[in-house]
Amino acid sequence: MAPSESVLTEANRGGVSAPASARAGETITVTVGTASAGDTVNVWLFSEPTLIGTAVVAADGTVRVTIPADTVAGAHRLAVTAADGTLIGWSPITITADGQLAFTGAAGMGAGALVAFLLLAAGAGVLVVRRRRRAAAAE
Repeated sequence: MAPSESVLTEANRGGVSAPASARAGETITVTVGTASAGDTVNVWLFSEPTLIGTAVVAADGTVRVTIPADTVAGAHRLAVTAADGTLIGWSPITITADGQLAFTGAAGMGAGALVAFLLLAAGAGVLVVRRRRRAAAAE
């Protein structure tokens, strides 16, 4: 059962550590601590409580979980509970979109730039031909 978000307070923040940010769809390492090695834990992502993994804590005190690909970008909390539902700790995490950079107009502009260059070159060519014809007609 998911812990209530109201249980995640500043007073019990910590106890686990996670990256400060991750991309939706990315697999991350969460440090629970060697005292929990061998124990089964549940990893939850809040603001909507979403179980993102159940795992056995490795000897080095870590578990690996994948942030769901459809996670909304923004500030979230990552909470870890023991198998009996007891909160071990939580950590803030910022989720970014699916790993793609925001479109700024630069990526994918190669074909458009090529077409613009060719049109500009064709226009310049027409001007040169007209000037030569005018110069030849004036002689």
